[in-house]
Amino acid sequence: KPALVKDLGGYEIAPHKDTRSKIVTMQFYLPADFTKAHLGTAVYKVDWLQPKVLLSPRNRFKKVKQFAFQPNSGYGFAVGSKSWHGRETVPMESGERNSLMLISYAEPGKGW
Repeated sequence: KPALVKDLGGYEIAPHKDTRSKIVTMQFYLPADFTKAHLGTAVYKVDWLQPKVLLSPRNRFKKVKQFAFQPNSGYGFAVGSKSWHGRETVPMESGERNSLMLISYAEPGKGW
């Protein structure tokens, strides 16, 4: 299922795994230039050394990589039990973050 996505300043999504109905997630970045390279999606792993008491869910994760939000770039991954990804809050002054999402579902007709 393809979708054009426009995220605005203030957008964020905590580390998460996609639903089991998805098998592949891809996002192709569509910025006009390289000035927003710091706004890419991040990949995380669970930080088992962090105590679970009184921590926000976001603190349970360690950022492994952040993709550069730049022209002619993007990422893709097979959805699974360790495919944690998300985006810290996009600063309000950052404007739009445009991209093309391509998601493959296990069953035809699923998704949007």
